[in-house]
Amino acid sequence: RYQFVARAGVEEEPQVGLLAAVDVSEQDAVFRALEDDARHLRALVESNFDAYYVWHIAAGYHEWSPQLDAWLGLPPGVHPHTYDFWISRLHPSQREAALAHYEACVRERRPYEDEYLFRREDGEYLLIADRGILLFDEQGEPTQLVGVMRDVTEERGARRALEESETLYRTLFQATNNPALRTDKMGHCIEANEAASQLLGLSREELLLTAVDDHFGDQAMTTLQKLTEAEGERFDAVSVELRAGQGEEERVLATSVVPSQVGERVTYFWLSTDVTDLRRLNEALAQSRQLLRAEVTAREEYAAALKVILEQVRQERVDGRRAILADLDRLVAPMLDRLERSLEGRPEAAYLEAVRQTLADIASSVGGTDADAAGPMPGPLTRKELEIAQLVKLGKSTDEIASILHISSATVSYHRKSIRGKFGITKKRVRLDRYLLDAEARG
Repeated sequence: RYQFVARAGVEEEPQVGLLAAVDVSEQDAVFRALEDDARHLRALVESNFDAYYVWHIAAGYHEWSPQLDAWLGLPPGVHPHTYDFWISRLHPSQREAALAHYEACVRERRPYEDEYLFRREDGEYLLIADRGILLFDEQGEPTQLVGVMRDVTEERGARRALEESETLYRTLFQATNNPALRTDKMGHCIEANEAASQLLGLSREELLLTAVDDHFGDQAMTTLQKLTEAEGERFDAVSVELRAGQGEEERVLATSVVPSQVGERVTYFWLSTDVTDLRRLNEALAQSRQLLRAEVTAREEYAAALKVILEQVRQERVDGRRAILADLDRLVAPMLDRLERSLEGRPEAAYLEAVRQTLADIASSVGGTDADAAGPMPGPLTRKELEIAQLVKLGKSTDEIASILHISSATVSYHRKSIRGKFGITKKRVRLDRYLLDAEARG
């Protein structure tokens, strides 16, 4: 490659010209190499960042890559690439801080790094990570800022969500009062909270050197194996009852085993509730119910036996009544009949009728029910009152009773009043004989 330079009028001779040829092959190769380097650099920047720029500080304008216009939703080349335009796109609440940060970088002659909210044409703000290098002239004045910009809105949002999720996980896992473990597919502990350490009597560091079957036996590994085998079909939590410790120290745990998948890695959370006291209470209640059922059965058997005995007693009373009535008819009635014939026409004959009634009442009380045994004559009546009551039921007057019993009419009246009081007869119009007969019928 040659570069030619021509000049006319050499040494005051207009008709004479000078033509010089210079070999520029080496310089051209250097320029092509620089262009290749620039192209490679742009490709590298574009593959790692959303946009790049050159800010000509003294001139006050920006050169930026076409991606930045598309990124901001701007038509190519419409808006001026000026310093004021950049300032206008910053969020109002961050403009002062962004300018102060830039000025500090100039003073300290250090790389420019900042994050700020940058407005798109549709009004949405993006979170921008801006990184650049300041170039200075011989007098130490800044001439250019060459930098790259990247939209980190989603990245920062994802990071915040991850941090919040991690904080929430730690809070829930560590703060819960229930024992909680996290294991891998093989059952090895990879996380444990304080409640699990207290339950199993090991520090967190010691627990991380163990597996679930060291604490809960084969039942834990069987559950884990079933979950592992079912991963391709379903991914649900399961509930299982585990036991830790031995003898009096044994604890019963109602446990939920929850699979958790992050990427290709599957881990399992073991969330337990100590139900030992509840289980013991249920067992005690079951024993109490069993004892109660046994006692109820015994009482039912006792009641049945008592019922048989009472039926036997009732039957014996009935049989006794029949025997007494038979004896009265066979032995006593003939004697009373003879006595009645001998007393015919005398006042004492009425007393004989009272004797017959009394004997009948005695026979009924022996063989009847409890209500019959009580009869119309309550226990508080004296013997004399019973005699008078029997004669009253026969319709005898006060004087007739006095003649039969050989007592005064005043004495009979006194006893009649006493009988009325014991039966609660307060109204004078209620006849004593009628009341006694009605009470006998009701009995």
